[in-house]
Amino acid sequence: MNIISFGEDMNEVSGLGGFYERCCRAAIIAGAQWLARHRTFNAPEIEHAIRTALVARDDGTKVSLGYELTPEQLGLAMYHVRFIAEHGWKKYTEKMSVPPRIYGEEDVA
Repeated sequence: MNIISFGEDMNEVSGLGGFYERCCRAAIIAGAQWLARHRTFNAPEIEHAIRTALVARDDGTKVSLGYELTPEQLGLAMYHVRFIAEHGWKKYTEKMSVPPRIYGEEDVA
């Protein structure tokens, strides 16, 4: 069985770091774990799994993601989980490990 976790070489989901990023990653992991058990994309069930997952706050206390996630974070997590459902965790980690690139005008032509 593949371990579902974010590696150090993976890009941030939100780009905002800290607790905000941890919440996004925890939501994606909770959704991916649900997918690994059920093998089908069921948005209401995945959202429930995400909202009931726990995340550690900066002070070390654990709280349900349902209390911490903004609607934007939940939407972002669901988008990522949908990609995982269609392409698998391995492909997801490959995509998230590609170094970011800034394109200049010369690349657009």
